[in-house]
Amino acid sequence: MTKKFPPPRLENGRYRHEQNEVGALLGIDGHEVGRLIRAVFGSRVLLVPLTAYGREQDRRRLSQAGFHAHLLKPASYADLIRVPARAAGGES
Repeated sequence: MTKKFPPPRLENGRYRHEQNEVGALLGIDGHEVGRLIRAVFGSRVLLVPLTAYGREQDRRRLSQAGFHAHLLKPASYADLIRVPARAAGGES
């Protein structure tokens, strides 16, 4: 059965979109998604999750799962550009 997501809707003058994590759809957490992607694609894929978890232990778990860096919610546009570039060895 394919899960259908509702279309974005206007709420208080702004569009709101209901989102689900990829892992939730598969019944696994984001760390396991990272491990699976890393196992299949190796270092050819840059993994930078957007998360609400920013404690040191969260950062350590993400690193152990194969993520290059991570962004904390809410991320700015500048962060969306800068952090992946820095993680890929680009500008700092």
